[in-house]
Amino acid sequence: MGGRVNILVTGATGFLGLSMVRSVLARKHTVRCMIRSCKYRHRLPVDDESIIYASMTDHDLFDKACLDIDAVIHCAAATSSAGRPNWRNSRAVNVMGSEKLFEAAGKQGVKQWVQISSMSAHPESTSAYGRTKLEIDEFLRASDSNIEWTILRPSLIYGPDERGLVSNCLLYTSDAADDTPCVDLGGRRII
Repeated sequence: MGGRVNILVTGATGFLGLSMVRSVLARKHTVRCMIRSCKYRHRLPVDDESIIYASMTDHDLFDKACLDIDAVIHCAAATSSAGRPNWRNSRAVNVMGSEKLFEAAGKQGVKQWVQISSMSAHPESTSAYGRTKLEIDEFLRASDSNIEWTILRPSLIYGPDERGLVSNCLLYTSDAADDTPCVDLGGRRII
């Protein structure tokens, strides 16, 4: 795919999604941001016309989201980091929503799909997140769609503005006793 590319980024206000939006814009491509609500809209360095408000359960908006799009970077997901896993929500978002979005992408002529999966996506996983990520990965592998897809399985992602597991660990260790074995990272300690 040469030249300017129209890219849909799902979960665009999330930690990884926002990084993808910035990367797409830095490469002078066009981005459409799919976000659930206006709560974090201020984070996005795009105009209002580049935003579609849709959650992964708003299947009726997926055709519109994929209209005139060349590639999708699918970052949106339901995680269990906020507490107890919610299997129903994880399946509705990570599996059913992703399947419906992929199907809409195919109908709209999207050429490439980047699926952000997880290292926890394996058959032995007991987490709702890991099991549902595996399920959508398997759906893509079995698909006979003309969309060229790639599955990325990052392990742990950390960087500026990170709000997940790593930042929680850093908060824990900053309050840890002095005898806790830690590595000093410029004033922040990590086990």
